[in-house]
Amino acid sequence: MKRIFSAAIIFITLMFMIPAASASEFSVSADSAVSGFIDDADIFSDDEEEVLNKFIDETSEKLDLNIIICAAGSRLSASDYQKEEFSENCYNDMFGKNTDGVFYFMDLTGDSPAYDFIFTSGKAVPFYEKKVDRMFDEIFAYMPPSSVSDYSYHTDELINAALTFLKELEKYDRSDDVVSYYDDVTDEYYKYKNGKTVIKKGPPPSRRLFPLVYALPIGFVVALVYYCSTKSKYKFKFSANPRVYVANNESSFSRRADNFIRTYTTKTKIETSSGSRSSHHSSGGGGSHHHGGGRHR
Repeated sequence: MKRIFSAAIIFITLMFMIPAASASEFSVSADSAVSGFIDDADIFSDDEEEVLNKFIDETSEKLDLNIIICAAGSRLSASDYQKEEFSENCYNDMFGKNTDGVFYFMDLTGDSPAYDFIFTSGKAVPFYEKKVDRMFDEIFAYMPPSSVSDYSYHTDELINAALTFLKELEKYDRSDDVVSYYDDVTDEYYKYKNGKTVIKKGPPPSRRLFPLVYALPIGFVVALVYYCSTKSKYKFKFSANPRVYVANNESSFSRRADNFIRTYTTKTKIETSSGSRSSHHSSGGGGSHHHGGGRHR
């Protein structure tokens, strides 16, 4: 019985050591009416923009997904990280953080090598996060190389690349499935189920239960060692009953009283700071993380 009790104590202690996910969660949704094409490079005709906007609107409504394709011009020439940051900030300004959608930064800035980036948000994270490389395989079949001097001569290729991007979104759409994704960098768990996207802070249940695989045998061994060492240390040859050491024939108590020699109380004041809280937040720089993926061409 003692062994079982000791093992239970160790097991409970280890359970508390396993990190649990934050209970905070929220659902996100799309506003397809705002989706569209941005000709920042100013190389597409009105008719070409109209065609692209038409296909984007249709895909956005079909997938219930915010979709932005930005043909980035020379004024957006920057580092790879800055292009990722621009994509995220621009998307969040248009739709809000953690809404369901994608932002395709089509690099026509003139930088060499060019860096195209697909930013994902909300349900697009579990849908496309692991598929970005495959999507670029198909998109780059039409994209001109970054060595071209003037992208205005390649608008037909760029339109085909944009339409291929939309087809790839449809190909990897998982709206009819239960799909999840865990981001090790941001420690966020994304799950899409029954038309609802849920984002939790912390790893998925499967990862949180994994420590039990080694916690259980370790806990048992620790409990066993603790029990054996305790048993050998406190092993008595005789009974520990105090009556064994009392001679009833020679001991006689005529009066019993509890007398305290002195009493005193010690008080310690605990200093508190009312309403004081501390927090730490860091952002920016190369250490930040942007959902999605990019590739040079």
